[in-house]
Amino acid sequence: MKKTIATLASVLFLNFSLLYGQEEKGNDHKEINSLQRTFVFDFTTKLWTYSEESKYRKRKVYFLIPYKSQPAIRVIHLPSIDYKVKIETAFFDVTPKTEAVKNDTTFKLFEKNKEDNIVYTETMNVVDSDEVNYTVTISDENDKIVHITQVYAKVYGGLKIDLSTGVLFHNLFDESYGYVAGANSQSSISKDKNNGVVKPLFPVVLTHFYWRAKGIISPGFSLGLGIDDSGKAGYYLGPAVLLGDRQRAVISLGLALRPTNTLKGRYAEGQLLDDSSKPDVSDLVESVYKAGLFFGITYNLTAKIEKRQ
Repeated sequence: MKKTIATLASVLFLNFSLLYGQEEKGNDHKEINSLQRTFVFDFTTKLWTYSEESKYRKRKVYFLIPYKSQPAIRVIHLPSIDYKVKIETAFFDVTPKTEAVKNDTTFKLFEKNKEDNIVYTETMNVVDSDEVNYTVTISDENDKIVHITQVYAKVYGGLKIDLSTGVLFHNLFDESYGYVAGANSQSSISKDKNNGVVKPLFPVVLTHFYWRAKGIISPGFSLGLGIDDSGKAGYYLGPAVLLGDRQRAVISLGLALRPTNTLKGRYAEGQLLDDSSKPDVSDLVESVYKAGLFFGITYNLTAKIEKRQ
């Protein structure tokens, strides 16, 4: 039991090291004190920039934005003050239920900045989802659409709860015993050789509490319940690592608590019993809760949603 607790403590320490070390190693992002972030679209170059914080690039530009921040959309170098700008906002939650959470359409007036450039600025709603997509439509004075552009932002930070299912292994084994015939009409209690065989537990459902990370590795904790083929329920708690973006594989390791068949206290391995009064082998054991370790590989249950634009 002491070894089990020591091992779990080591695993917890490793998980926290991952949680606090991941943000620093290889992090090119500059944190901003203000909760407001600004997305800037240059009408002349048709390019997006994200002020004061760097961006990641894939096939198309997307940005990282903190949870509970309040972004602003700014369009600069517009050719005329009579041009109209419409911004549509789509928030997305990666959950088993739905992907689209909220859609807003907003309008604002134009203004001139100190450099005499015609600009449009709109402060958006507070971001409280996993992802956000802004569609900006620019029309001329005749209401003819001259340009449509999108900017996508992935949200980091904020605690999130998800479910996953998969396979789990643990080191808690049911003990079984039999009899070995002896002299003088007696038999001794003998432990079966098949004890300690690792059997996978499938399916198991785990709940994950994790912190949205900037990359594809998110640290968190797993809490779960698993029922084996004999109907016994086990409980599992420990650190986890979620790998992936929208669809995630989860690796969990921690403490397992399960009812386990063990030899009753009034019996001992090697004990001699009279053949005439010895109990059935099934009566030699009783089910008691024991603590051990578990290792799980599960898949995050999320909605099947389309690829990002």
